[in-house]
Amino acid sequence: MDRGLLQREAANQIGADPKTVANWEAGRSEPAIWHWPGVLRMLGFIPFEIGETIPERLRAYRMIRGISQADLATEVGVDESTIQGWETGAQAPSPALRPRFDELIDDLERAVTAGTP
Repeated sequence: MDRGLLQREAANQIGADPKTVANWEAGRSEPAIWHWPGVLRMLGFIPFEIGETIPERLRAYRMIRGISQADLATEVGVDESTIQGWETGAQAPSPALRPRFDELIDDLERAVTAGTP
């Protein structure tokens, strides 16, 4: 790792198994959604583009928070299939849900601006 950490040290900071970190480094796998908060804390920055579209921004929001589509659906008060539709671009937030969606994106923007993933 570029930070001079051993894989076991990075794994400890992230909350992952050292073998998992080794697989990430070798390109054999990518961090699961629940590992991203630990990865971001360890790195101290967000190593990916947030994007401009609703699907890109929702995915980034979930990665930064480390939550599943089901978790986000519960948080927003919609069915998981609604979140799936938003993330694939098959549907957009309804006018009734748009304020809640905008709150999520505002939270994301604040985290990115503050540099605190």
